[in-house]
Amino acid sequence: MGRKFVIAAQYVANDLKCAVQEHLEGLGHEVVDLVNDDERLGIGFTECAQRMAKAITSGEYELGFLFCGTGMGVSQVVNKYKGVRGALVESKFTAKYSRIINNSNVMCMGGWVLTPRIACEMVDEFIGHEFLEDEPDPTTVRHQRLVAGA
Repeated sequence: MGRKFVIAAQYVANDLKCAVQEHLEGLGHEVVDLVNDDERLGIGFTECAQRMAKAITSGEYELGFLFCGTGMGVSQVVNKYKGVRGALVESKFTAKYSRIINNSNVMCMGGWVLTPRIACEMVDEFIGHEFLEDEPDPTTVRHQRLVAGA
């Protein structure tokens, strides 16, 4: 059974967002786009990130995917919200470990930075891993306490 994800993109990264959305839906997941077609060309990265933060903090969605030109702007905005842990990722490695180590719940990507194929591979890593709560490394245990209090 598929999972339910939320997605949003600034207009400059809409093509990458569409590729990721199609990929997720092709895997059998439900994807809810927070930006409708009528506002797509005029929406900025701050509004996208604010909508994402509200969707994640509502508890309706476990994970979200957020896009702007570089991914930096949306990651900075979304991380201002308690309970939202946005990760700017640019590789499969960082996508995987943002979940395993940081328990990230929003994956932030740049439409100017990534190809659709690489982005979809990164998404697979992100959704394919969970936070390792029982990690024996003492630095990770200390980090878990920090993440829990965030």
